[in-house]
Amino acid sequence: MHCFHPGWPRRWQEPLTPGPGLSTTTMCICTAVPPLPTPKTRLGALADNGGSTRTHLQLAGSVGLNQISSGTNGCGTTYTTDQRGITRPALGLCDIGAVEGQCIEMGYTFPYTVGTGANTDNVQDLRTTVACANNNGTADTISFAGDIALSDIDNVTDGNI
Repeated sequence: MHCFHPGWPRRWQEPLTPGPGLSTTTMCICTAVPPLPTPKTRLGALADNGGSTRTHLQLAGSVGLNQISSGTNGCGTTYTTDQRGITRPALGLCDIGAVEGQCIEMGYTFPYTVGTGANTDNVQDLRTTVACANNNGTADTISFAGDIALSDIDNVTDGNI
């Protein structure tokens, strides 16, 4: 008997003979590993970023930034600080991981030009820029390196930046 996993084109698997601790149902082991997509994790080097242990800072454009709504999975309720003691969430949404990103650490200083930083997603760059500007309590200048369609912002943010 051969097993075929439909999610992995042309990747046949050999059946696994049950042994101690294994189920008696037919199982398969992979004979090839499918290619996995590479997310834009964009992590800084393992370093002393404050706190008792070394951490990786997420850089601008990382898919882990601002991903967890306040109140979800303990964001801002059970987990009110990151590993360094920084308040969580910093910009309305919690970051995934041990470290909550701070605007300056992510490269958001003002005046700031959307579309010129490390974040290549202009809509996310704009959202983070506005959140950082609103968070620092001063008047800030935000410029644009190119056009950003308002329909793109509306589609991604449901009308909210």
